[in-house]
Amino acid sequence: MDERNNMQDFSDRAMELNQTAGRPKRRMRTEVPIYQKRLLTLEEAAEYTGLGVNKLRTMSNGEDCPFVLWNGTKRMFKRRKLDAYLDDAYSI
Repeated sequence: MDERNNMQDFSDRAMELNQTAGRPKRRMRTEVPIYQKRLLTLEEAAEYTGLGVNKLRTMSNGEDCPFVLWNGTKRMFKRRKLDAYLDDAYSI
């Protein structure tokens, strides 16, 4: 009985090795805190500022918006400029 379990363990381990052989290892993705990021997605900017996604979208729709960087159709928020804009704003 013990010998059969050992053979099964060996077989399972051999299958695991065969399945990963020849494939590049994936790098672990590290999570960067929002306050350390230079650019924020719309969702991250909403979480960071406490403003709604729709409010941030309407604020940043203009071409002359100082705190948005467009990457194709994706809008990225410049965190420091967004902070400065909100610090100077009386109302939004």
